[in-house]
Amino acid sequence: MKNYTKNFYWVKSDDNHENWFVIAHDEYLAERFFVEIEGYDLEDVQATEICNVIFEDDDADEYFPSNEMFIKNGFEIIKSDVPMIVWKNGKKYCQGDIIHCIKIEKSKTKFGLYIIHTDNSDLFKIGITKNINQRIKQFETGNPFEFTLYEFFETENCRELESLLHKKLKGNRYRKEWFRLNAEELTQACNFARNFIGLPPYLNEIPDLLSGLLTEEEQNDKNKIKNEDDLPF
Repeated sequence: MKNYTKNFYWVKSDDNHENWFVIAHDEYLAERFFVEIEGYDLEDVQATEICNVIFEDDDADEYFPSNEMFIKNGFEIIKSDVPMIVWKNGKKYCQGDIIHCIKIEKSKTKFGLYIIHTDNSDLFKIGITKNINQRIKQFETGNPFEFTLYEFFETENCRELESLLHKKLKGNRYRKEWFRLNAEELTQACNFARNFIGLPPYLNEIPDLLSGLLTEEEQNDKNKIKNEDDLPF
């Protein structure tokens, strides 16, 4: 018997370059549609059911959802330009990062400001670099902490941007380039930087970054980095 219920499926590729949602009747059909459009092999992708489709604006069997579909099915669009970011039930879903990879590759010898999040904490490092690839490798080498490169803003005026942003967040400073930020403060910091380099702001406040990424036990322990000497940098 044919399944007439459609679902949102989160489809990930091995390289994470094209991760995105597909509307389909089941996981296999979502994966098959994804590989036909994006050019992957079926064994290199995996679909996970996220929720049922309540509202749809396309009668095709499989397709990529529109922004209207996200909104009317209870998703929140945080960032509408590529790579998109949407939220559902406290979890963040980021569109495949191929664009960010290209951007970083092109700007690897240019100045820019980065925001790096230390996982299991509310600590963010805001600094500048003239080689983002090299800086990322420094964080990955000999670092006992898990971290996420949250944003990178390419600009020749990164020193000025860093100075302005550090002054704006002086009340949140933990040590040197480390700041304790909640969702609202992180949104304001990102929008300040985006405005500085001529990009539009995020559409909405970024929900609590930690709540969607941590288990309840980890959430209760998110301030476990208490000694500044414990910081990786």
